[in-house]
Amino acid sequence: MSPLYLIVLLPLAMAVPVYLLRRWAALASLLAGATALALIGLWARIPPDESAQVLGRPLAFSPLSRLALPLLFAVLALMALYARSVPQGWGFLPFVLLFTGLLNAALMIHPFVLAVLLLEIAALPLAFTMRSPGAGSRYLVLVAASAPPLLLASWLMDLYALHPDNLALIPMVVALLALGFGLLLAAVPLHLWLPAVAGGSPPMVTALLTVVFDLALLLLLVDLLKGLPWLATAPRMRGVLMGGGLLTALGGGLLAFPQRRLGRLLAYSAIANLGFILVGLGVASATGVMGAALEFVSRAIALLLMAMGLGVIRCFGTPWFRYAFGHSTQAATQHKRQAPGDALADLGQAASRVPLAVAAFVFGGMALSGFPLSGGFPGHWLIYLAAFQREPWQAYLLLLASALLFLGHLRALRAALSLRSEVAWGRGSWLVRGMIILLIVCSVIMGLYPQILLRPILPGIGDLTFL
Repeated sequence: MSPLYLIVLLPLAMAVPVYLLRRWAALASLLAGATALALIGLWARIPPDESAQVLGRPLAFSPLSRLALPLLFAVLALMALYARSVPQGWGFLPFVLLFTGLLNAALMIHPFVLAVLLLEIAALPLAFTMRSPGAGSRYLVLVAASAPPLLLASWLMDLYALHPDNLALIPMVVALLALGFGLLLAAVPLHLWLPAVAGGSPPMVTALLTVVFDLALLLLLVDLLKGLPWLATAPRMRGVLMGGGLLTALGGGLLAFPQRRLGRLLAYSAIANLGFILVGLGVASATGVMGAALEFVSRAIALLLMAMGLGVIRCFGTPWFRYAFGHSTQAATQHKRQAPGDALADLGQAASRVPLAVAAFVFGGMALSGFPLSGGFPGHWLIYLAAFQREPWQAYLLLLASALLFLGHLRALRAALSLRSEVAWGRGSWLVRGMIILLIVCSVIMGLYPQILLRPILPGIGDLTFL
């Protein structure tokens, strides 16, 4: 059997035993983590030109998707191990495995319309991982709203292939793609659902949406542009990427600065960082694309750090969250709608109980803002250079967005330093502490030696020369 089939079927099949073992959190977590590691092993066995067919439809990973899969599977493995120590909800692991299998299929299948349908189906299980009914309903509305414009855009692209002289179709396709992808990526001004979901969901669900799901969406968009040169070279498409990226970066930074809830700060930080990636893709230069690639790897590390830190803060940092994790979701929701442990003002109290978790949250936020010596700095720097070479004012707007995001996390650091009691360094799971330290070290190494990462990703960046 082709490894391409297994890379889809394995997580789908393993979702069943993981669901049945959900009451034994350690065993379910280890099984889900082993599945993610097995997917990395399967990825290593896939030849570069491997292809297969399902009902006459071709299955094959693009070179860029194949390059990104190890990052995706490694993130899933870390999430599974983290869920062993910090509860993320009874359905988190099995639904994540379902999501992974369907997502792999969406990245392989052609044409675009089938990939969109599979991507929409893959997104549905994530609604069941959200503790708040309001967050789940908002997310389902988002998924439903994003499908029509993407499907209509696919139909118009097929129509343009039959009538290439009808140039009026191009701006319509660009507008529909911007609406569909903008909703799913939570680009400004279509971002309102993500902060609401982040406030009512386990932190790892937010990380899954902003790291794994966003990566799949961007890969799908880039593969689409590569297959349609008339769309990739359209000035309107470049303008949407650049304008949307600048608006998302600046809007995310502006909204992150005054936040008083850690969950919403996490969401707006992810939104602002997404803007930099869009600018890197839209600036249409090798420097910008290289910066976008580095930025996404750094984004994965930083958002994992923030989510891990926030999860520990919520679980162990305040008495209310110990109540919430020890009782049913309904009882916890009735106890109080928004947890005091999620407030910026309570970060000092949390820092005295779980200091490493608070450090992870703050450091991850600093990395997303492109702070020097963090993993986010090289990607930010390359995107600044690419934007400055195109239009200096665009680089200045990006610098302003970074400064606002940095100040937002500086407020969090200031709150964390207002300790109310002696620091208890020994609290928390050794596994979680080890993962946090490992991710911080990886981020610092990436900030100091980005060339280590550039060597393996340069072939994939070369595949983006059409931009």
